[in-house]
Amino acid sequence: MCTANIIRRQVPWTLILVAILPLLATLPLPVAWAEEEEARSAVKKTKKNRRDEISSQDVFSLDANIQTGWNSNVYLTPEGEYLDPQTLTYEKSTPANSFFVNADLTASMTPVHDKYWTTQFSLEYAPDIYLGSGNVKNASGSNTKLSFEQKYRSDTEKGGVLKKYKGGFEFYIEKKDYSYLHRGTGALRKTAGGTEEDNRYDYLETGFYLNFSTYFKGRTKWDVKLGQLSRDYDEISVLASLDRKEDQIYTKISKGLDKRWEIFADMDLKTLSYDTHRAESATGARVNGTRRKYIESSVSLGLGYDYGKWNSSIEYEASKRDDTYAGYWSYDQSKYAFKLEHAVGANQTCGLRLSGSERKYAKDTNPVGQLRVRTVSSADLSYEKEQSWGNTSFGISYDDQRDTDTYYSYKRTIAFIGYEREF
Repeated sequence: MCTANIIRRQVPWTLILVAILPLLATLPLPVAWAEEEEARSAVKKTKKNRRDEISSQDVFSLDANIQTGWNSNVYLTPEGEYLDPQTLTYEKSTPANSFFVNADLTASMTPVHDKYWTTQFSLEYAPDIYLGSGNVKNASGSNTKLSFEQKYRSDTEKGGVLKKYKGGFEFYIEKKDYSYLHRGTGALRKTAGGTEEDNRYDYLETGFYLNFSTYFKGRTKWDVKLGQLSRDYDEISVLASLDRKEDQIYTKISKGLDKRWEIFADMDLKTLSYDTHRAESATGARVNGTRRKYIESSVSLGLGYDYGKWNSSIEYEASKRDDTYAGYWSYDQSKYAFKLEHAVGANQTCGLRLSGSERKYAKDTNPVGQLRVRTVSSADLSYEKEQSWGNTSFGISYDDQRDTDTYYSYKRTIAFIGYEREF
C-alpha cells in the first residue's frame, strides 16, 4: 500500500504540562550537516504501522516484514563534481549500486487486551544488509527498539451520537547503528586530522510520549501528541558532542465535509537543546559559553477525497527552523505532497505518491560563498496484496535532491519486493 509520510514540531515542558493528555512522534529532525547522515538508512520500508490499533488477541506475537531489492545509489553519491569535505579538493565519483535485504522483526507480549485497555511490550530489530563487495558493505546497519505501551479506548453513545476516545503513552529505548560514510567513495569517514568518525551518528535514544484522540459530532477528529526524548551519541574525542534533548507537541484536526471530502490541518512545534555543543555565530564560528538550540515549527493543510475504490489527498506544509543564537542554521521550507490510491481487487491496493520541497537557509553557505538552497523531488509507486498467509508487496521509488553544496546532491532509484506476516 502506498503510504504518505508527513512531518511535525514542538515546545518547552512548561507549556506541555498545561495541555492535558498528548503524545510524541519522535521523528529525528535535521541537525545541519548531520541531517542526511542521520537519515542514511538504506530502504523505504512499507511495513504497516500497527501501533494505533493492536488487533492481535494473542499474548505473544511476531510480526515479520522482509524486503529485497536494488538501490541505484547506495552512498547518495553526487552525479557531478563536488568539494570533498576531507581533502578539500574537487572530485567526481560514480554512484555505487547494490542489491539489498532488509527486515523489520517485532516480537510483542500483550498481557492485557480487553474492551478498554491494551498493554504491550515490544522488541523490534530492523537490519539493512547490502550484498555488494568492498565499501558497499559499509552501508549496512540496524535499528533496535524496546518499548512499553499502554492504550485506552472508549466508544460511547449519547443522544444518538457515537463518541470515540483514545489515549495512551509509550516509553521506549532505541539504538541506531549505521556507519558515517563518504558520499563519493563509501569509505568510513575520517576527520581532516585522520581520526575515525564512522560512528559519529550512532546513538542511544530514550523517549516518552502521551497521546489523546477524540471524535466529535459531524465527522470531526482531534489528535494531540506530546513528549520528550534524549539522544546520546557516540563520542568522537576531537569533535563536539551531538547529545541533545527534544521536546515536542503536535496537534491535528480533520473534518469530513461530506461522505467523500475531508479537510485536515496540523501544527507541530519542537525544540532541540544540545547538552554541550556550542552555538555558532552569524559567520559559523562556535562561540564559547553558549549552547546550540533550535526551535522547529510547521503548519500544514490538506484535502482528501474518497470515491469508492479511489482515494486521493493533497497537502501543503510550511516549516522553519530558528537557530536561537545567531540564526546560522535557520531555514524556511515549503513542501507539497500528492497521494493517489486505488483498490484494484479484493484486498489489493496500488498507490502513487509525489512530493517536493524547497529549503532556503538564512546564513549557511556553500563552499563558494552562496546561500544554501536545497530542493527535493520524490515519486513512489507501490502495490500490496493482503492474504491469509501474509501480505506481499512491490514498489519503486525515485529521489532527486539538488543542493547548492553539490556534495549533498544526488539521484537515487530503489526497487523492491516484500513479504509481511504476523504470527
